[in-house]
Amino acid sequence: MNNEEKKIISYDPQTGEPIYEEKTTQPVENTEEPKKKSHVGLIIGIIVGVIVFLTLCGVGVLFLFGSIFATSTKTYNETKVNENKEKTFIGESFEITYKAPWKETTTKLTNGDEEKILSYNNGQIRLLPVGSSDLSKTATVDFSTYTGKVKLYSDFREYWGRTNNISNGTGTFLTLKDGLYYASMDYTRSDTHGKMYIIVSEGNNAVLSFTTAITIDKTVADTEVLNLLKNINISTLYDDELSGILDTMSNWNTYQSARSGDLGKKKTIEGGWRILANSEEYWTFKDGEFYYYKSVNDLNDNYYQGTYKVYTGKTGASKVGIEESKIESIVTKNKGIKESDIYTLILTPKKIISGGVDKSETNLGKEDWNFVWILVDHGKEGIEGQQMNVKTGDTGYFVKIKD
Repeated sequence: MNNEEKKIISYDPQTGEPIYEEKTTQPVENTEEPKKKSHVGLIIGIIVGVIVFLTLCGVGVLFLFGSIFATSTKTYNETKVNENKEKTFIGESFEITYKAPWKETTTKLTNGDEEKILSYNNGQIRLLPVGSSDLSKTATVDFSTYTGKVKLYSDFREYWGRTNNISNGTGTFLTLKDGLYYASMDYTRSDTHGKMYIIVSEGNNAVLSFTTAITIDKTVADTEVLNLLKNINISTLYDDELSGILDTMSNWNTYQSARSGDLGKKKTIEGGWRILANSEEYWTFKDGEFYYYKSVNDLNDNYYQGTYKVYTGKTGASKVGIEESKIESIVTKNKGIKESDIYTLILTPKKIISGGVDKSETNLGKEDWNFVWILVDHGKEGIEGQQMNVKTGDTGYFVKIKD
């Protein structure tokens, strides 16, 4: 089985290379059932109990990003800031306040994605958010105990040790500040070195991971990073009682170019939706017929076509096995979101065109696709669609570009 037929379940946190699931997924040569890199948002409220985590040694940790460390590929977009002004770095599920000589910048990862990082003193330290996960699902032993802290540290060390030379380290979790714990370990890979950091908030049910690349003394770098991380503010993750009150503006703002030009204005699922990502994926829904295109710039090739049924609110969610309480919680805790803004779509693919060839007879699966979309009105900036694949838990964020 070649890699095109395997599901990408994560990206190696150092190389950016995809990690593939060993079992086969729905085979299509140039198109595949839509799978998105997970972002925190309203849709997270539905993902609880559905989302699939990368499980290694019993640890569910969703690693989101690739490497910032290949010197031939790193690019910086540093912006001048007022040196005395405190600023905020907005991540997915956290915020960090910082001052110079820390700066927010962007870097192009080895997997092609462009991501935000924090850079200290013109790149002497480069801090990349790696991922986030639910503490209650990540820790296999009660984290509040000494044994639990050691076990979680060991699990991370074992995983990261598969692709890095790991040395030293805290051996357990230490107190960063009231309510927050951290663990760290040194790593080297090729000509790059730095530290891996894990931050745990029991109160927010959250595990965050970061990695650094450094060109200065590691003790000095460690002190600067820990002082920075003391200013972190973490949102609650994947709490069964909390359904999606987390900010998605980081994602919305990152891909402004994808939502430039004419946009859709009707807050309804019918219309055309372009992905907010380093991709060109595009959905259209109209009169019970859908198209899913690999590229918004080529509507004649590489696409799925089929029919769909649409439902709204709790009734729709219950048709695909989602608890009504999750819909109620999203509506209650998010001003401006109504039940009628939450759509359940049951899609039946009928045709696949791949590389100019109709491959429906050989590559078309028999299963329906079940999706939930939550529509968010950003006023003049456009209408956002937060999408979740009910079967896999994969999520995506879209902007409506056509009514």
